[in-house]
Amino acid sequence: MAGSGSLSILAGGSPTDARAIIGETGDAVGAVSVIGNGSFWTNATELFVGQSGSGSLVIQDSAGVSSRQGTIGDAPGASGASGVVRVSSGSIWVVNGDGGELRIGNFGAGVLLVENGGSVVSQGGLIGTMQGGSGSVRIDASSWSTPWIQIGILGGKGALTIDFGGLVTTDQVTMGLSSDASASIRVSGAYSVPATPS
Repeated sequence: MAGSGSLSILAGGSPTDARAIIGETGDAVGAVSVIGNGSFWTNATELFVGQSGSGSLVIQDSAGVSSRQGTIGDAPGASGASGVVRVSSGSIWVVNGDGGELRIGNFGAGVLLVENGGSVVSQGGLIGTMQGGSGSVRIDASSWSTPWIQIGILGGKGALTIDFGGLVTTDQVTMGLSSDASASIRVSGAYSVPATPS
């Protein structure tokens, strides 16, 4: 039987691992907090938040996390994977591997909240990827920088909200790649995208 577990990285702690999964199996519940100036969690390859279970990751107060790939709400299951990531208060999540994709709602449900001066940097962004997947991204007085974003892809449901002077910097936005996909963007802050969303 799967259980629950939590990890706190505080006061300048800086662990490094090869691969991390928060909420691995269907009944698992995992939570990680990275808090405080100088606290930094390095993942050499993938970081899953809610792979088949339920996972949460909080990065706040000038802390940081890096990974080569990132997935929030990965796999389907009896109850479905769910993941929530909150980046706030001058903190950063960098997804910087080859490809460096950040997936929010792959087959499961994923939420990314970037608030109060937080920032995310990735090499690509997918919101609501596959059939049954749902992804929600909110950039609130914060920023996300990525070369491209796809919203509502192969049957997935994706939503991007940019509020209160939030800034998304990208070269390309693609929406609704299949007839059964759902995609939306809501903007009330700054939105930087040279290409016309298609």
